[in-house]
Amino acid sequence: MEVILTHNKSDFDALASSVAAKKLHPNALVILHDDIQENVRHYLAIYRDHFSFIKRSDVDWRNVTTCILTDTHSAEETAMLSEQASVIIYDHHPPPKKKQKNYQYIMEPTGSATSILVNRIKEKQLDITSEEATLFGLGIYADTGSFMFSHTSKKDMQAVLYLMDYGMNLEIIRQFNEETLNKKQQKLFHQLLSQQETLEHNGVRITICRITVRQLEGQLNTVTEKLLEMINTDAVITLVHTKNKSFIVGRSRTRRFSILSLVKPFGGSGHLGAAGLSVHGEPEAIYDQLCRVIPECMEPSASARSIMTHPVKTVTSDTSVEEAYNLMLRFGHNGFPVVNEKDELEGIISRRDLDKAMQHRLAHAPVKGYMSSNPYFAAETDSIEYVQKLMIEHNIGRVPVFGSSGTITGIISRTDMIDWMQQDTAYAVQKKKNITTYIKQYLQPTIAYLLEEIGLKAEKQGLRAYITGGMIRDLIMERPSEDMDIIIEGDAPSFASAYAEAKNGMVHVHESFGTATVTLPEQIKVDFSSARTEYYERPASLPTVRHSNIKEDLYRRDFTINAMAASICPATFGDLLDFFNGWDDIKEKTLRVLHNLSYVEDPTRILRALRFEYRLSFQMDARAEHLVKEAGSSIKTLSNSRTINEMKLFLRKQILTSVWNVFLY
Repeated sequence: MEVILTHNKSDFDALASSVAAKKLHPNALVILHDDIQENVRHYLAIYRDHFSFIKRSDVDWRNVTTCILTDTHSAEETAMLSEQASVIIYDHHPPPKKKQKNYQYIMEPTGSATSILVNRIKEKQLDITSEEATLFGLGIYADTGSFMFSHTSKKDMQAVLYLMDYGMNLEIIRQFNEETLNKKQQKLFHQLLSQQETLEHNGVRITICRITVRQLEGQLNTVTEKLLEMINTDAVITLVHTKNKSFIVGRSRTRRFSILSLVKPFGGSGHLGAAGLSVHGEPEAIYDQLCRVIPECMEPSASARSIMTHPVKTVTSDTSVEEAYNLMLRFGHNGFPVVNEKDELEGIISRRDLDKAMQHRLAHAPVKGYMSSNPYFAAETDSIEYVQKLMIEHNIGRVPVFGSSGTITGIISRTDMIDWMQQDTAYAVQKKKNITTYIKQYLQPTIAYLLEEIGLKAEKQGLRAYITGGMIRDLIMERPSEDMDIIIEGDAPSFASAYAEAKNGMVHVHESFGTATVTLPEQIKVDFSSARTEYYERPASLPTVRHSNIKEDLYRRDFTINAMAASICPATFGDLLDFFNGWDDIKEKTLRVLHNLSYVEDPTRILRALRFEYRLSFQMDARAEHLVKEAGSSIKTLSNSRTINEMKLFLRKQILTSVWNVFLY
């Protein structure tokens, strides 16, 4: 006997994922909980006859051979299964730390459990009715907040697009997914709103709404979400005491406060940003325990140093407007700190200031006449929330950051702040990728050890070190690699020279490019380069190089699949930096350029794109292919040596026909 089971207080995602699971397991019986949410009950009052359910009381658990769980990875009923029974789990919540034997875990970080199942139905090309498509859509829309919640994923949207082909009815979804509160919920909402207290821990505001009632009437999850929308706070915890039990529901809009960590001591589970449970016990004891747990759920505040752009580009106060304007165009910046001859901060000059000065034909004038004086600034140790407050209160677009020595070490722009805010969601932590397992599995032990050793040495010197390029690409493709390209945020040649000396190796330095190659006694080569940005004075020329940070270094790369890096410093070893979605492009075997002038600036990238198509079976996307046709003739402007080097690689792969086609564009 096979059964499909979900959690109690079943919402639309629980119901829809259960029905979807039956499409994949047609012999299984779907168990419907007695305890379901009110809007789900209203839906079933009309549409129940379209689906078949059984009650838990109808199941003899000793005869169950397979139990399929959806939208949860634990259920009380599994304790009644025989030892030979197997359990299959379809869930989008964080996986348990300890996995059970005879359990098959199908868990993905989607916004909805239903999406996981619908995408598998799509893969198997199974037919579904319009009623099933609408229910599945309800599950996805409800759990993703109509695609507005931060944990919504691409797979959720793909699932809904598929459901539309099968008659998914948006009007029915709108009707039952309505977020307005009914009379009971409105009463509960106002009761909780009138009994609130706000705590602040390390810059995070947490509001507790606590009441005692005879009986809980209304859906506490929905009410808690409405409270979070209404109150100016980072997280809301609702605590409702009744005669028999207490109900705890939490919602958080920041990753710095984990609701999942909050409910775990009470035996609960859920998302980092949303969870709830009911517990037995004395109300005051539960409240006191909750207050003790809250500080333990806090992530320490990140510092300005963690998000600042560095090294910072500055101009002196006597730099001309025209020169500063050209520097901004060259580096794509919208402002520079202005310093005097002692490197002391005097002001900020913005792109807008320079535009106006240029329009008034003041290109020759020094920037000190047009800069903003008395700029606001922050220390490296200041919290990001403090910097954010500076930007909002004073309407400024960039904040210089000072180190302990009193000199400017970086700058935080609006873009840096937006990037941090986009990552600062409770679900973002789950999406963060770490490739340590890939490193251990696909690299030779000697190579893996060297990476750890280099990262440790870099960290001891206050530097950040990363692997990048082909090694990252190959690891994600689950292929071995010996292509050791190390990026150092700092002086790579000096670091490489010291490393070579310590290892009795040989070093070859290219000072003009900020690179060095170390050959170790065991004949292993390691390429080091300083994080850098580059610009092209003219198409097809060699680039001019300037020291920069890891993000700008990756942005100068050819394709997204080569524009990733992973930290090798001990504290963050394996953490992947993927600013341009290279991971997804590798999985989908797609070649994407990073900007529209990529082929114009370096036409060898055209030849490289064709080589990747043949060597890795990748395919250029429509934009990359169009840009090849537009810029193909620029290959003729390459120097003979650069063309010959690329042609040698082509000859090895015997794909001269494709090269000839490029010349014909």
